Amino acid sequence: MLAFYIHLFDQGWDVLLDKFQMGGDSAKVEKRSTFAVESHTKYIKEVKNGDEVYINLLFLNRDTKRRVYQLEIFSK
Repeated sequence: MLAFYIHLFDQGWDVLLDKFQMGGDSAKVEKRSTFAVESHTKYIKEVKNGDEVYINLLFLNRDTKRRVYQLEIFSK
């Protein structure tokens, strides 16, 4: 089940990266990319395959090399 939640977060993050021209195409051209260092997952309400969800992204902090953010999934 955890893999499904991670997949949803990955999809939301990919949309954001592409919007800010930091996605796959940019990684090939710029020769740099992003990766997750730490993840915390709380199961408050189960999301099943086929359920529609909102993915909320909140930027908490940044510096020249790092972005600290929080992704949340909410049921529609």
